Amino acid sequence: MIFREKVSNYITFGDFFSHFPVSEWLFRKALQYDIKDKEFLLENLQRDIQWIAKNDPAAKNNSEYVDSSYTGALALAAYRLSNYLYQISGLVSEAENLAYETYKITSIYIHPNSKIGCPVSIDHGHKTFIGDNCEIGDRCIILNGVKILPLIKEARLDVCSGSKIKIGSDVVICANTVISGTQNIGDGVFLKPFTFLKSEHEKVIMA
Repeated sequence: MIFREKVSNYITFGDFFSHFPVSEWLFRKALQYDIKDKEFLLENLQRDIQWIAKNDPAAKNNSEYVDSSYTGALALAAYRLSNYLYQISGLVSEAENLAYETYKITSIYIHPNSKIGCPVSIDHGHKTFIGDNCEIGDRCIILNGVKILPLIKEARLDVCSGSKIKIGSDVVICANTVISGTQNIGDGVFLKPFTFLKSEHEKVIMA
């Protein structure tokens, strides 16, 4: 039987996780799309999960707990799959739909054309937005309310075009930080809560 469950079929986080852990969901979705590199996707997801478990004190270094209950892990799993569909399989509409479905249940939006290293932690990621044409390095930690946006006029899901944001490895981005426009953030940077970085002469309107 072909697995055709959508993330948006589940109304709450608990409803989703009561059916299966994130890693199993990703495996089944990879089978559905006949992805030959599913082991690579799963390996990257496991590294993400371990990184979340290591860096979130509430997880107590318990990867199984993260796999079965963390919306950040689900958002990253959906991103790993949608990015593959977008970049490798050429299924752009499928990838964008998956990103939007995931946003509806997790309140975390990651554009499938963004480039995110591994491992990465999205911890308490409520209202986190990672737009198109963003590049994020390895071993980064992203907290809730973070907006990583290209040069745009309106920060909405259907409007995402412009310049490039590049963030290095080992970067910590604290809650409610906004990074927009053309930015190049080096390795090992710590961005404190409510940091606001934007390009000169840029107008950003938060939806």
